[in-house]
Amino acid sequence: IFRSAAQYLRRAGEDPAERGWVMLELDPLAAAGAAVNALVWELGPRAFVGCGDVLAQPDLAEDTLARARDMARHRDDVMDLIRFAIATRTTDRLLDALTSTK
Repeated sequence: IFRSAAQYLRRAGEDPAERGWVMLELDPLAAAGAAVNALVWELGPRAFVGCGDVLAQPDLAEDTLARARDMARHRDDVMDLIRFAIATRTTDRLLDALTSTK
């Protein structure tokens, strides 16, 4: 269904990557396949895959998007820490170069 929708959008002159996609699968292997297919079909950075029973979890789509936001926040926090570590190391090296007596 998602591949057909992406093809339809492309034929209509639209880029599927400009849309948001939420794919929900019951089976973990099917969810993994959907994640790979989202890449192959070039659905873009707003394509998300959730795994669970939609009938038992009516908020699965919202939970999937919330989890994706939490992961993105965590990634950004880790990247900030890495940038800080690099800046600290660079500052330390510059200070060592300025204060060394050669």
